Amino acid sequence: MLEISNPAKFKIDSVFLNRVEKLVLAGEKKEGLISLVLVSPQKIKSLNKKWRDIDIATDVLSFELDKEKTLGEIYLCPQFIKKRYNEWQTETMRALIHGILHLLSYKHDNKKQLEKIISLENKYIRQYGKKYSGKRN
Repeated sequence: MLEISNPAKFKIDSVFLNRVEKLVLAGEKKEGLISLVLVSPQKIKSLNKKWRDIDIATDVLSFELDKEKTLGEIYLCPQFIKKRYNEWQTETMRALIHGILHLLSYKHDNKKQLEKIISLENKYIRQYGKKYSGKRN
């Protein structure tokens, strides 16, 4: 289940985000609560600096939580995605999938792990397109 918090009031399609989350969790045979927080570039930059010691904005950050039935928190920056990428919906989907995969313990500390996570991102983007093609998001 995806719990969305949008303190900065970004215009976002919650049905789209929920569909992506359900698709990935079903594909990975996992379940649990994910808290998705939509934040500004300034906020995600400060989180990135605090938790990863990287002083730049990014599209997505994930934090696993050690709680029963809660997978973790994902911070997504719609403004960063919109500014950086041409295809906003696909890249938002990719960022959310990426964040979910991290919550499910996927890493990309080496080339093999990175290839795996990119492969899974592409798989779920294709599946979403097949499942919801022509449907209003």
